[in-house]
Amino acid sequence: MKFVEVLQALNGATVFPLIFCLMLLTRYLCKEALRRGLRLFQWHQLPPSMNLALAMFVLVIGIIVRLGTTWLWYAAGENLVPFYSLFGISNALIATGALCLIRAWTEPDHGALPWIYAIGFTILLFLVLLLL
Repeated sequence: MKFVEVLQALNGATVFPLIFCLMLLTRYLCKEALRRGLRLFQWHQLPPSMNLALAMFVLVIGIIVRLGTTWLWYAAGENLVPFYSLFGISNALIATGALCLIRAWTEPDHGALPWIYAIGFTILLFLVLLLL
């Protein structure tokens, strides 16, 4: 058995606990939204616990897309162009989820500055890496 095959099996198998985690996060967010009487456009004013769960939700979706895309990419052939778009989407979801986690953890005690710095450095690093 080749190392690539082991990695492919790990990518595929890791999706299951993440989907289960996503289902639990969805249940929690829906239950809390109903309990708190939140409407669709009130989701920008969430309590810290729901902010953290929503950030984890986005991050987990990004990881699922990344693992699934990697698994499909190896299974279907590494030269298929549509997978490149899915890699980009997964990167955007993972970065957004991570930045939202930073916001959820730091904003109650430290305000918006850590989150804004994290966004700024992320964009700066992306541009530097893009130009190199």
